[in-house]
Parts: sequence; structure tokens; C-alpha cells
Amino acid sequence: MLTLPAVLLMEVQFPKEMVVILNKYLDNLLKKKDRKTAADTLVGQIHGGEQLSMDHE
Repeated sequence: MLTLPAVLLMEVQFPKEMVVILNKYLDNLLKKKDRKTAADTLVGQIHGGEQLSMDHE
């Protein structure tokens, strides 16, 4: 059996094009009135932002 550490850390570098596409997607998502929040799945609180659910399809 594998024992998992209490904290996992990962660093990744995304291509700039991917970051631009993701930012545009999120900007459009924030403008939608029917957007879904994931706030009820969080342990802590977000100050000055939202935890949005992204459509993976």
C-alpha cells in the first residue's frame, strides 16, 4: 500500500496560447448569469473572487 503525503505540490508550464484560451473562456463564463458555482464544495472561503464550475465537454 502506498502512503500519501499530507500535501502534494506540482509545478507546470502551460503554453501561452493555452493560457490565453483559458482566460477568454473564464472571462466569458463570469459574464453568464446562469454560471454554476462550486462554492459548496470548498473547505475554506474565497475573498474577492468566485469558484466556478467549468464544463469539461
